[in-house]
Amino acid sequence: MYSLLIVEDDEIIKEGLIKNINWSEQNIKIVGTADNGIEAYEFVKLNRPQIVLSDIRMPFMDGIKLAEKIKSSFPETKIIFLTGYDDFRYAKEAVNLKIEKYLLKYADNKEILEAVVNATADLKKENISRSTLKEAQTILVNEYFKDLVKGLISDEFILSEAEKLEIKFNGTLFCTVIINFDTTCLLSSASNISCISLKKITSCINETCAEMVITCDNGNVFINSDNEIGILFNFNEQNTNKQDVCNFMARFTDEIYQLLKQITEVDFTIGVSNVLYDYRNIAKTYSEAIMAIESKGILNLSEIIYFNDLKNYGSSSHGTLMKNITKFIEKNYYKESLSLDDIANEVFISSSYISTLFKKYKGLNFSEYLIKLRIEKSIELLINTDMKVYEISNSIGYSNSQYFSVLFKNYTGFTPSQFRTKNKDNTCKC
Repeated sequence: MYSLLIVEDDEIIKEGLIKNINWSEQNIKIVGTADNGIEAYEFVKLNRPQIVLSDIRMPFMDGIKLAEKIKSSFPETKIIFLTGYDDFRYAKEAVNLKIEKYLLKYADNKEILEAVVNATADLKKENISRSTLKEAQTILVNEYFKDLVKGLISDEFILSEAEKLEIKFNGTLFCTVIINFDTTCLLSSASNISCISLKKITSCINETCAEMVITCDNGNVFINSDNEIGILFNFNEQNTNKQDVCNFMARFTDEIYQLLKQITEVDFTIGVSNVLYDYRNIAKTYSEAIMAIESKGILNLSEIIYFNDLKNYGSSSHGTLMKNITKFIEKNYYKESLSLDDIANEVFISSSYISTLFKKYKGLNFSEYLIKLRIEKSIELLINTDMKVYEISNSIGYSNSQYFSVLFKNYTGFTPSQFRTKNKDNTCKC
């Protein structure tokens, strides 16, 4: 229903407008009344009625002033004036306010209702027009980003075309994410989702990505094809650095992966480009994201693939890569602050992918692997040296010896002291 506010300081006229006109029959609902312009404007700010039927002469703030304030803040609101014979010329002078209709207070109810009904018709037309314009804008923006990432927009027109479409870039650091989903299951009549149209799946994934991107305010989502969604991220290089961007991208891709797993049964792959500087490299980020996706079948990679990781697979296998990783850990396990980021910087792949490799080839996550290695090193020291427990704890990367003792007991079933005593007794018996 359309919402109507009645503004009239004469109680008799106000009651007549409320009770003597069948508003609901015309899909109109009176949502409030006011006695003066100040009260009316406060109501408009809080409730946003679509139509205001208002007297002109009122105390505190007259109808002309009220209309000026409403049109300034809420230009889509329709205003109809009720005037007395003495006010009519005064009201007509306010043509710049684009008032929908001027009616004499003493017009019959049918004429008043007709004026409000005409206002609802105008609202409907404007809503349709706005909706059409919004749909057209959405299509144009989507085409802009499709052309942009594919290098189809000349460098000198990138910003000018964006300005025409009211697109704003945050800076000149760019990264492209492509989400490609497998539609072969749609061809199977046995599939649970065989009846779901491809466009619905694309729309669902597109809306999900758009909602996530809105929260971080630095990306633009576009539909690249029937089974491919793209996101072009851009960052201000003065407020951030590449490592911060890489960390953000790792978090984002993991979150979007987990969310998409929950809302769709379709298999999908996420390709992530390097972070590159300059508008001229936008097309390159897109190519990198596509190459990352295409490498999945060749290299048997996981669902999230970073282009930066691929350089390790030209001449190196997973096995070689894992050897390099474990070799680095072996040399640095004693460092208390050793982290996945340290390893990532050493072997030039993302920390999230290192975590994936550990789970695949070691059956453990990184922290579990590091604890296991440190405890094994401590066992060697307990058996072969006379170092005190706190000295051993420090030497393997734990400054808190109590924490080390807890980890040791969880791993062996004994405290470090008990383990040393037990093994010395065993040695004597031999």
